[in-house]
Amino acid sequence: RSGAASGEGASTVGLRGSAQAVGDIHICLCSDDPDLRPMAVAINSTIATSRRPERLVFHVVTTPEASSDFETRLRAWLPLQAASLMVHNDADLQQRIQGLVTFRKSSSARKSLASPFNFAPFYLDDFVVRKMEA
Repeated sequence: RSGAASGEGASTVGLRGSAQAVGDIHICLCSDDPDLRPMAVAINSTIATSRRPERLVFHVVTTPEASSDFETRLRAWLPLQAASLMVHNDADLQQRIQGLVTFRKSSSARKSLASPFNFAPFYLDDFVVRKMEA
């Protein structure tokens, strides 16, 4: 973010000029894996060890098919009374990323590494910021 903090509840200009509350801490997780246990552990641990969990905003980037299920399950499992959770998806962007990822059969890498969600962090501006501004 750009700008200086000017007190609680103040706003500053953030990415792409959007107004955001000063002090919010945005944490992004990207996955298409239906096993949400690692993500839930990471979120729960962050909330449990935070001095100010109300400042935490968790962004989960996933597939359009999984987004509703992810949000329902994470809200049921996690103590989100103070922290915020936002689940994002964009089928067109996911398809664009998938088109850029190739997996060679001769590669010794795991095929799961070719998931567009391993590359989604490079596109957070498209997945998260532009969606929040719309």
